[in-house]
Amino acid sequence: MKFAIFLIISSAIIGVLTNSFNERAIKTDMVAENVYTTVFTTLFAEPTAARHDRQAAHSAVATSSKPSESASSDSSYIPSDYAKNMIDAHNSHRRNHSATALTWSDELADIAQKIGESCVYAHDTKTGGGGYGQNIGAGIIPSRGAAMITNYMYNGEFDLYPGYGSEPNMELFEKWGHFSQIVWKNTSQVGCATVHCPGGLANTGNNISPHFTVCNYRPAGNLADLYTDNVLQPNGEDMITL
Repeated sequence: MKFAIFLIISSAIIGVLTNSFNERAIKTDMVAENVYTTVFTTLFAEPTAARHDRQAAHSAVATSSKPSESASSDSSYIPSDYAKNMIDAHNSHRRNHSATALTWSDELADIAQKIGESCVYAHDTKTGGGGYGQNIGAGIIPSRGAAMITNYMYNGEFDLYPGYGSEPNMELFEKWGHFSQIVWKNTSQVGCATVHCPGGLANTGNNISPHFTVCNYRPAGNLADLYTDNVLQPNGEDMITL
């Protein structure tokens, strides 16, 4: 069985705070004022479920912005239905929480592409004027982007959300922040990109495949004091795995 390691990060507009977990001094980035960032390191071994390993690490602001080689969108092997796969993955889970379907935004996808081409694994919610939420991941090729959304950001955090009908304990945000952005009722648009960084992906280990996935959301989710109205009780639909 082959193993690969990938990383996912989620942001929320709730106040400056950083948390970090393992993988050889991986850094979390304080993206901007009033942005909460977290980092997850997940061992990915298909077809078993994700396992979250938490060990010591530290927080810092990323300083490197120029990889040794230019980034590539790998357009030759990104499936023509990349956008469809990504939006279908989001909407299949939103239906289970009575949230309307997202539409694809080329503008948000273009911004995601620019962020990915930086080849610096960190949040960036300023490019293109900002005003969007963001989930990012590393180590996943374009054809597995929808699986990352479904298997890890949604399924992997579904049972960790602390409750519905009230404001959650934000001290545990790192456990469920991707999930809540995916199902956030007031979000209406998403745009994603997966970029290959042949010169390496800064802020990750050498054993991380240098693929950087960015999904931007508008309006942004994970807003303080708005969880009760935007993260709704699941309808009991069967959970899927990709």
